[in-house]
Amino acid sequence: MRRLVARSLVLVIVPVLLHAQVKGPSIPSGAVGVWENKTMVGPKDSVVASNTTTIGADGKVTVQFPGRPLLTAKVLAAGGDSVVMEIGPYESVVKKGLKVTTKTVSHYKGNAASGMFEAKYADGTSLKGKVAGTKKK
Repeated sequence: MRRLVARSLVLVIVPVLLHAQVKGPSIPSGAVGVWENKTMVGPKDSVVASNTTTIGADGKVTVQFPGRPLLTAKVLAAGGDSVVMEIGPYESVVKKGLKVTTKTVSHYKGNAASGMFEAKYADGTSLKGKVAGTKKK
């Protein structure tokens, strides 16, 4: 009887745990949509790249840099008004010929997004800056 109960628990618990690991964080409703973003660095917020980010309620996120292949982002965390995501490695917009992985923390309020990013390059260097976006209507 104990074995039967133990096996039944395994059959119920394992699929639940697997589903929880695959699903990922819930996206805040204010973040869902299509966003036109710019990334900035330096004291004068010089724009170094722009992209269009699409955030689905299902947690799927894509990033499109002009003239580049569509990238899929991984949502690392989400809650309140914020989403933390990572893309890469992909060919850098800033440092031609180098692969880069970027992590972005964005906060969404109405039709505006703001936050910060960190880019880590294949040569061991990194770059930090700001992100600002507006929701497409």
